[in-house]
Amino acid sequence: MDGVKDEGYVIDPVVSASNGETLRHLAVQGAGIVCLSDFLTMADRAHGRLKPVLADISLPWMQPVWAVFYKQEAIPPRVAALLDFLMTRLPLDRV
Repeated sequence: MDGVKDEGYVIDPVVSASNGETLRHLAVQGAGIVCLSDFLTMADRAHGRLKPVLADISLPWMQPVWAVFYKQEAIPPRVAALLDFLMTRLPLDRV
């Protein structure tokens, strides 16, 4: 696999996964470094199982958020409230 070069670092992953818990488990077992959210690593960092590396080059990471629900004639009030909340709090790329 060709390495990915960014900011002068070359990364040649041996293992890759799309599941945060799997990546966290691999890192705790010593398989390498991972890029994970603080909430996934908080307990492991507190107990010394993981430690931050390359923290000075951390980049903001944005993931899409999808609200999936059954379309009905009338949207239930709790679904409408959630959608209203999300639309005021999250940056949106409306299509």
